Amino acid sequence: MKKNRSLILAFMAALTVRTLFAVVAPDRPANWDDAVSWRAVSVNLSHGRGFLEFDGAPTQQRPPVYPAFLAAIYLVFGGGIFWIKIFQAFASALIIPLVFYIARRSFDENTAEYTSWALAFYPPLVVYVGIVGSETLFILMLAASVALYCAARESKSVFLWASAGFSFAVCSMTRSTSIPLPPVIFAVEIVAAYFRGCSLSSLKKYALAQAVFFAVYAAALIPWSVRNYEAFGRFSPMASGGGGLFWAGTQSAFDGRAAEHTMEHYYDEMKGRSFAQQDSFALRLALQTIYSDPAGYARLSAKRFFRALFVPVGKNLAAEKSAPVAAFIQAAHSVWILAAVCGLILALTHFYRTIPATLVFLYFIVINTAMASIPRYRLPSEPFMMMFAVSSSLVLFAAVRAILRRPAVLRPGESLRVLVAVHDSVSPVRGGGALRTIKTASELKARGHDVLLVAPSDTDTAGGIGVERLPSVEKGKSGFFALAVFTLKFVRILAREIFAARPPVVFIHNAVLGFPAAVLRTFFNFRLIFDVTDLHVEYVRHTRRSLAETLALPFLLWSEYYTARRADAVIAVTGVMKNMLVAKGVSPAQISIVYDGVDADIFAPASVKSPLADKNIIHIGSLEETDGAMTFAEAIPAVADACPETKFIFVGGGGEFSSIVEKMRIRGLYKRCVFTGWVDYERVRDYMKDASIGVITRPLTPPNHTVITLKLLEYWAAGVAVVSTRLKGIEEVCEEGVDVIFCEPSGDDLARKLIALLRDTEKVKSLVRAGSAKSRRFEWPPLIKEIAGIVESTAYFV
Repeated sequence: MKKNRSLILAFMAALTVRTLFAVVAPDRPANWDDAVSWRAVSVNLSHGRGFLEFDGAPTQQRPPVYPAFLAAIYLVFGGGIFWIKIFQAFASALIIPLVFYIARRSFDENTAEYTSWALAFYPPLVVYVGIVGSETLFILMLAASVALYCAARESKSVFLWASAGFSFAVCSMTRSTSIPLPPVIFAVEIVAAYFRGCSLSSLKKYALAQAVFFAVYAAALIPWSVRNYEAFGRFSPMASGGGGLFWAGTQSAFDGRAAEHTMEHYYDEMKGRSFAQQDSFALRLALQTIYSDPAGYARLSAKRFFRALFVPVGKNLAAEKSAPVAAFIQAAHSVWILAAVCGLILALTHFYRTIPATLVFLYFIVINTAMASIPRYRLPSEPFMMMFAVSSSLVLFAAVRAILRRPAVLRPGESLRVLVAVHDSVSPVRGGGALRTIKTASELKARGHDVLLVAPSDTDTAGGIGVERLPSVEKGKSGFFALAVFTLKFVRILAREIFAARPPVVFIHNAVLGFPAAVLRTFFNFRLIFDVTDLHVEYVRHTRRSLAETLALPFLLWSEYYTARRADAVIAVTGVMKNMLVAKGVSPAQISIVYDGVDADIFAPASVKSPLADKNIIHIGSLEETDGAMTFAEAIPAVADACPETKFIFVGGGGEFSSIVEKMRIRGLYKRCVFTGWVDYERVRDYMKDASIGVITRPLTPPNHTVITLKLLEYWAAGVAVVSTRLKGIEEVCEEGVDVIFCEPSGDDLARKLIALLRDTEKVKSLVRAGSAKSRRFEWPPLIKEIAGIVESTAYFV
C-alpha cells in the first residue's frame, strides 16, 4: 500500500513537471530535426489524404502510429503545437507506472519505487514532451510492451502473450528501430529456458507461448509492409532510414557519426532516386566497406560504443550556452551510466527475471554501436537503464551504510555519551521545551553519563552542563537563511560526535533538529530518542501561512513524521499525540508517554497574594495565532464592563502582541491591562500572585489537542484557577468543574465563564485547591527520571 501511494505521488509529480514544462517552455523551432516531416504526414492524414509527405509523395521514412497520434490531436484541437505538448506530457508521465511494474518484477519494490521517482524528474524525458518527434510515444509503447511481456511470462496466459506481441508491433510501427527486438527476445528466452534445465514438455509449452507472441507480432506488421510494397515496389517491413545510418557509421570521414545529408549529396547516381532506393544503396555500400576494411569498422564501432553509452542527451545544446553546465551534465551522466553497468553485472545473479529489461538495455546500445551514433537514439532504453542504475545504487548504499553503521554494543552500567539537543534557547530559558531538555540533560549527567548540550545559548553552560552553542533562529525575512546556518552547524556537531571513538546516544527535543538527526541515523549507528512536546508543522498547517510555507508544507509534514518513524524511541506528551503519531506510521511499541511537568520550587503559591489578586485574570505564554490569545482579548470588554475592578495581565510576547495592545487602546482598556512582553522564566510567578484566574484559549485544532500546555500546570502550582478551551490533551488529566472550567473557543463564551468565576470566589478557591493537589502529580523530578530511564533503556542493547 505504501509503495502504491508512492507510485501515485511519483506519477502526479511527473505529470506536474511535464505539464509545467509544456506550458512554460518556449516552443521549439518547427524546422528542427524531423519535425517538418512528422507534421506534414500528420496534417495530410488529418485531412484524409493518407500518409503523405509535404511534397504529396507517400512517406517512406515515417511509421504510421505517431502521425496517427498527431492527426487525432489536430482533428480535435487544431494544428497548434500546444496540445501536442500537453498530450505528450501525459504520455511521458504514463511511462512511470509502467516502468514501476517492470522494475518490481525484474528487481524488487525498492528499486521500482526509486526508479519511478528518478524518472519523474529525469530531464531528457521532460524536455522531449516539447519536441515534435516520436521519442515520447515510442518510449511509452516500448514500456507498455515490456510490461505486457512481463505479465505474460508470469501468468502463462495466451491472451497476454498475444497482447504483448501486438503491443510490440504497435511499438515498431511507432519507431522502426525496435523491429528486430522481439525476435531477439524470442531467441534469448528459448535458450535461457533450456539452460535453466526446463523439461522437454515445459520447454515445448514455453516455445509455443513465445511462438504465439512472435506470430501475432509479425502478423500485425504485415498490413504496413504490404502498403510499402504497393507504394514503392520493394519489401520494407516498416520505414527506410536505417541503411543510411549504417553506411554513415562505416565511413571514417564521419568518425562514426551520422551524415548531414542524404545519399544523393554524396553520390551523383542517387540523384532523383527515391529515399527507399537511396537507403538500399547505402546498405549495400556499408556492407562492402565492412568487408573491405573490417579493422577500420571495428575502430569506428569502439568510438560509437563509447558515444552510445557516455554522450548525454542534450549535452551539445547545453555546451552552446554554458561549458560548465555541459561538463556537469557529462559528469552526472557518466556516473549514472557506470551505475547502470554495475547494475547490469549484478543482475546476472537473477538473470532470468531481468531478461526483458536487460535485452532492451543492451539492444539499443548495440544498435547505436552498429550504426551512426546519435545520443537521442539511446533515449528509449534509458528508463530501463535507470532500473539497473538504481538497483546498483541501492546495493552500494546498503554496503556503505553497513560500513558506517558500526556496531555499538553497550551494556547496562556503562557510561553513555549523550548528545542532548533542543532548538529553544537554554540561556536564557525560552519555552518549556528548553526547561524539559535541560532537566533531562542534568539527570543524565547526575547518573554518570558524559553529556553535551547543543542549543541556542548566550553562555557556555546551562544547568551546570557544557553547551555547544547554536545560533538563534528568529522569524522574519532572514529566518530561512538563519535556519539553514543553524541546521548546518548542528549537522557538523552531530557528525563530529558520530565519528568519535564511541557513537553517541542522541536525545532530540522536537523536529527542528530531529530531521537532520533522523537522516544521519539512516547512515550511522547511533541511538536516537525523539522527545515530542509539539508537532510544529501541524501548527503551520492549521494557521495562516506564507506562499513559501504553503509550498514547503508537504515536505515539512513528511519530515516531522519521518523523524518519529526513524527514531529508536519516541516520547510523546499525551495519549492524543501518541495516537496521531501511530496514525502517521510510527510503531506504538516505539512510543512512551511522559507528560510535561512543573517546577514546584518556582511556581509554589506565593505566601501572600496581592490585595486585589482575586479580581484579576492572567494569560501567560506566547501571544500567537496558535495560542488563541486574541480570544482572551475579545472577551476582555465584556468582562471589564461586568467587573470594573478587574485587571488583565498578559505575560509573554509574540506575533499578536502589537495587535492586542492596539485593540485594547481602541477600546479604551489599555490601562486595565498589563503587558510584560517576554520575561525571564523565574519571574513568571511574580505575576501569578497578582491574579486568581488563568486562561488557556488555544483553538481546537489537531495539534493543540495533542498537548496539555505548561501553563495549565503552572497555573495549578501557583494557586491560580484555570479556564480552558476543551482540548483533548487537557481532558486526559483534568476533571471538569473540579480542577478546570471548560469554555468554547470564542470571546463571548470565555467572557461568560470568567464573569461567573469572578462573582463566585468559593468556586475559585475550590478550583485552586484541586489544581494545587493535581499539580503534585506533575512535578518534574519523577517525570525527568522516567525520561532518563527511557534514554538508558534505549541506549543499552546488545
